[in-house]
Amino acid sequence: MRNAARILLALCLAALTSCGHPQQQEPARAEEAQVAPAPAAFTSPVRVVSEVGGTVREVLVGARDRVRRDQVLVVLDPTPFEERMAESRRALGRAEAGLHAARTNYLKLVQRAELGGGPDDATIGAAKAALEHAAAARDEALAGANRANREFARSVVRSPFDGRLVEMCVVTNGRVSAREPIATVVPDRP
Repeated sequence: MRNAARILLALCLAALTSCGHPQQQEPARAEEAQVAPAPAAFTSPVRVVSEVGGTVREVLVGARDRVRRDQVLVVLDPTPFEERMAESRRALGRAEAGLHAARTNYLKLVQRAELGGGPDDATIGAAKAALEHAAAARDEALAGANRANREFARSVVRSPFDGRLVEMCVVTNGRVSAREPIATVVPDRP
């Protein structure tokens, strides 16, 4: 009787936490969307979400699988993330070259002014403003490169804790949006 109550509770929870997909949707493969009975030491299920959107390249676990903390659950296609990383590195390179050129120009003007007979204060002020603008552009490009690197790292979705997977909400070659649930995991009791 107790086991039957746990199974019924797990099925009710699975229905309530159904990853936000309509019930009539059929998965590409039935084994990827099964609901597992609750483990003996039942705790509340937790939805694992993807931090970034993309195409699911690989689903590495299935319903009822035990998962360990940091175990890879799903891998998104890295191509768009790699392209963004490459473009952000190119932009950072251009910004660093611009900063180097502006710094070199400013220092040459200051040095010539110190030696006497060099450029006027307005020219030096304009060079200083150009240097500050180039530094801001470099900082912005660096932030973009860091953002692209973080997105690339988030294209691999990992389990946040040890537990049992009770539901997979994605299938290989399916699309996932940012903040969309990809699985439901019941954590092990501490």
